[in-house]
Amino acid sequence: MPVTLDIERRRQARYDRRMERAAAVVPKGMYCYTPKSVRYREDGSISMKIEPCPYWKRRGDWPEQGYGYCRLMKVGDNTQGRQLNGRRLGTMFLWDQVKECGINQAFPDEDEHLESITVEE
Repeated sequence: MPVTLDIERRRQARYDRRMERAAAVVPKGMYCYTPKSVRYREDGSISMKIEPCPYWKRRGDWPEQGYGYCRLMKVGDNTQGRQLNGRRLGTMFLWDQVKECGINQAFPDEDEHLESITVEE
């Protein structure tokens, strides 16, 4: 059964609303998180507290370095299959919280980005 033009318009409108809502909550930059604070440990290592994207999820039933999943895109690192154009359906680096959705992808102004991070002693 072919899809009518009216159905296609409603689907597109629903998709557009979903992306508008996502743009309001997806972190800015190239990662699926917003850094909140940085702590320098005595041994010289660094720990960072983050606020993850509400759509990012770690799949416990998938292998390490393949457990990332995006609820917005409905795809993850371990998703199998190919798109119609032949490209791999799954993502590559969601396990490392590297953004793949492209929303708010522009790099924030460096000074603005640094002002939001607190350094703990």
